[in-house]
Amino acid sequence: MFHAIRDESPGEEPLIDFRNIVTKYTGFTPSKGEDDVAEYIAGRLRSNGLTDVKIEGFPADGRKYYWAFVGEPAWEGEVGILDMVKPHGQRIADFAVARQVLGRYSTSADVTSEVIDVGEGVGDSDYAGKDVKGKIVLASGGAEFAHRLAVWKYGAAGLLMSRAGVERGRAPPGRVRALAISAPPGAARYGCT
Repeated sequence: MFHAIRDESPGEEPLIDFRNIVTKYTGFTPSKGEDDVAEYIAGRLRSNGLTDVKIEGFPADGRKYYWAFVGEPAWEGEVGILDMVKPHGQRIADFAVARQVLGRYSTSADVTSEVIDVGEGVGDSDYAGKDVKGKIVLASGGAEFAHRLAVWKYGAAGLLMSRAGVERGRAPPGRVRALAISAPPGAARYGCT
């Protein structure tokens, strides 16, 4: 089906649609952003002549099962800004500009912290000799595994994922893949209101 759609799409339309989706909507499932993405795609299908386009909805409460899996609870990001404060002030990432930079299920926070580079951040050895408690961790490995170790095991205030393939320490502004702020288990949420 992908090839049939691609072959019928004139020029750069698929790229424009993709860019619109990743910059205007969060698209996390389930979320209002995902609903917006579905409406956008349905509208584009209708504008290309399809008439029987329907969007189906399902409960997103974290309790209902779909086949053998529990549906995820709904989550929608609102604001996410990453600023470098030293050696000079500079905006690195902003959810209002690029919605994909905010890590899913991030909690509300106002954190100013040293950033600790842990390499991939997916193994205990990546944290050896590094005090990450209450700090932001920079990792380049799998986000789920790095988050589990950095935040839940070692008490980091949050996780900053670097873009794969970017040479460490030389990433220009805008090369941020995701920022997730979470509280470790049993701790107060950082700056939560």
